[in-house]
Amino acid sequence: MSPAPVRWGVVGTGPIAAKVLGDLAATPGAVLHGVCSRSPERGAAFARAHGADATYTDPAALAADVDVVYVATPHTAHLGAATAVLRAGTPVLVEKPLTATLAGARELATTAWEAGVFCMEAMWTRFLPVTVALLDAVGAGEVGEPRALHASIGTVVPAVPGSRLHDPRQGGGALLDVGVYPVWLAVLLLGRATSVAAAGRVSDAGVDVLSGLLLQHGDDAVSLLSSSFSSRAAQDAVLEGTAGRLRLDAPVYAPSGLTVSLDGAPERTVRPGYRGAGYGHMLEHVHECLREGRSESPLHPLDTTLAVMTVLQEALDQLGVAQPREVAAAQA
Repeated sequence: MSPAPVRWGVVGTGPIAAKVLGDLAATPGAVLHGVCSRSPERGAAFARAHGADATYTDPAALAADVDVVYVATPHTAHLGAATAVLRAGTPVLVEKPLTATLAGARELATTAWEAGVFCMEAMWTRFLPVTVALLDAVGAGEVGEPRALHASIGTVVPAVPGSRLHDPRQGGGALLDVGVYPVWLAVLLLGRATSVAAAGRVSDAGVDVLSGLLLQHGDDAVSLLSSSFSSRAAQDAVLEGTAGRLRLDAPVYAPSGLTVSLDGAPERTVRPGYRGAGYGHMLEHVHECLREGRSESPLHPLDTTLAVMTVLQEALDQLGVAQPREVAAAQA
């Protein structure tokens, strides 16, 4: 017999929610039941567009009617909405970064751990086939011992009036929006950062628009990472090891393949591709965790998310970027 359908709800009606729901519609066993929005009119329109059965204005009410909730609001509303879902006893997938601040991430993780309810950051890149191939290559010692990672991400993002990306009150800035990807990759490949040094430029509005990070990972490895809203980055990543190099194709958040280069040997290229926009691999992993009764993902646990958030918070503090205010569920 086929497993029972997994009933999903979504909090938020923005572009990222629409992209993920496009892949949810093609994910085996997934059914979109409800949409939650502060605006009943916007929620109803979004529900019609994506074939949802019901609309809500309260995340807790949505949580009571579904098996799992995807929180896709702006960063500052993640904590309030996800906390309401967890307190209703419902598993939650939270768009990255998990929250707008390290303190908020610790609070949400603690709520999930104490409740014993599944909570995962939606770091979809972790579940792409190319990431599996990357970890297999590193684990097999193809490049020897990893020693350094160089990764960049960014493009020119004009500061148009009303832009969330340039609004400090909404957690704007390049680090929280796109810088999370190279920082996560560094933690994945080299382990928790033991020191952080940040330099960059902060806009007149008070958000980071360019940053470079130098991370130390234990005694043997470093990473050099950049994120930008003011320059066109290469958007790729290179891992250097004692026996060779591994290059992830651009863009670093959704690489199409990787190339392993060893001294004196032909390059080896792997291009496994991915389905749809790439989010389905993550959604299927959530289904697996729910079927197995897990309260946490074994592939992207909350400790990994907290390690990444620790770096982001330290970097923002060094740059002088003020912490945004986490908002309550009712304001999500």
